[in-house]
Amino acid sequence: MNGEAVRRPSRIPGMRGIALLAGLVLLAALSLLAMVAATDMLSQERMAANLDDSTSARANADQALAGGLAVLLGTPEDRRTPGCAAYCFLAPSDTLIRTAGEWTALPEFEPASWWQREGRLPGTDPVSAAEPDVPELPWAQAPRFTIEEVAFRGPEELTVPESAPPVEGVGYYRILGRGTGRQAGLVAVTEAIVARPWVAGTAQSEPTDWAAFCAPFQPWYDCGGMAWRARR
Repeated sequence: MNGEAVRRPSRIPGMRGIALLAGLVLLAALSLLAMVAATDMLSQERMAANLDDSTSARANADQALAGGLAVLLGTPEDRRTPGCAAYCFLAPSDTLIRTAGEWTALPEFEPASWWQREGRLPGTDPVSAAEPDVPELPWAQAPRFTIEEVAFRGPEELTVPESAPPVEGVGYYRILGRGTGRQAGLVAVTEAIVARPWVAGTAQSEPTDWAAFCAPFQPWYDCGGMAWRARR
């Protein structure tokens, strides 16, 4: 105006550098946030996978425990020597039900080779002791169980009325079930303490479940599950 040239405001020195620096800081912050989010997502995925694997190992241990319960339930009455206190089971049941103290105190921490040697597969026949043909998987060992007689109470130790059915005694058994997951070293071991009355010289029909087996003995004798816990 009035013939004078319009003067533009001069740039503040260093403004362009400050803007560039601010942009770089913002970009770095966004990159860091993206990295944190990705790391958190991966961590959550790993945690979910570990939880699934732990659940799978526990389910396999419970499957093995159920196999041990089935073997104890199906063992014939005449396989346990009447009046015996230790090493009482006749062949081949003596390979399935062992005497307390034969094994290490902490079998849950024994390696897979120990369990393959001492343990038995679910589905083992309680009469013949034959194991099912189950291939070992490359990523996990097959579930296995052990049974040991930890105590036995003979008739002289049982205080019951005359109306109670006669028994040779009541045995108490520790059953351990071991299962693994896909990850190496992921092991679960479950323990159950189970009571079973023995009646010598009887030829009982094969019991279908523990409730049916225990019904004739209750409420006079301990029978069935007494305790349960996860040992590993």
